[in-house]
Amino acid sequence: MNPQKQRKIDALLQQGYSLDAVRCIQEGWEILKQNLGSFIGFTLLTVLLSFVSLCFCFIPFIFAGNLFAGPYSVSMKILKRQPVTFENFFDGFRNSNFPQILLTTLVIGAITTVVYIPVYAIQLFINLSSDSLNDPKLLAIYGLATLVGWVAVIAISIIYVFAVPLILDQRLEFWPAMELSRKIASQRWGSFLGLFILLQLLNFAGALLCGLGLLLTTPLYFCAITAAYHQVIGLDD
Repeated sequence: MNPQKQRKIDALLQQGYSLDAVRCIQEGWEILKQNLGSFIGFTLLTVLLSFVSLCFCFIPFIFAGNLFAGPYSVSMKILKRQPVTFENFFDGFRNSNFPQILLTTLVIGAITTVVYIPVYAIQLFINLSSDSLNDPKLLAIYGLATLVGWVAVIAISIIYVFAVPLILDQRLEFWPAMELSRKIASQRWGSFLGLFILLQLLNFAGALLCGLGLLLTTPLYFCAITAAYHQVIGLDD
């Protein structure tokens, strides 16, 4: 990270910043429109790859983070007014990006799994015990644990939202990128939560249109997060 960028990040960590969720989505839509066909094509490709993974093995899911780094990279290039090709959707597999994004995916996945262990344990107990289905207290505990687990997963998603963009933009290693993302996002957790809720509502609306709307709302998520990154941190040329 260059000294000027480091000073800017140090300043926003000390002084704080604002995040306009609606503006992020509006700017994300403008990014999406500039290369709409490629974004839709990549989304269709990821759907196909997901089906292949489910049918044959789950190993490709390990590289999901590398795959979904592509829309971030393309969005950044569009904001920088740089030439974009379809190959840029696979920038997460290039050079030093690959191991750092892979490690980020594995670490976040491990943290999420650990957080959800109590839920898995209660679910396993319920499945093994025939009488547990008639125990309202146990079912209530399971419901509460599931709710807490989901809240924790959402919180993890929010605090590490800038990890992959920081790797792509600043060439950071996985742990510094995760830590910096955590420090930045934690300052405006509520604003990021609002952004996530709005994006999920758009995804829900897209799913209602026979799923076809997801071809727009799925890439819009990555474009909006890139817009948020640019709004908070800024992009290097």
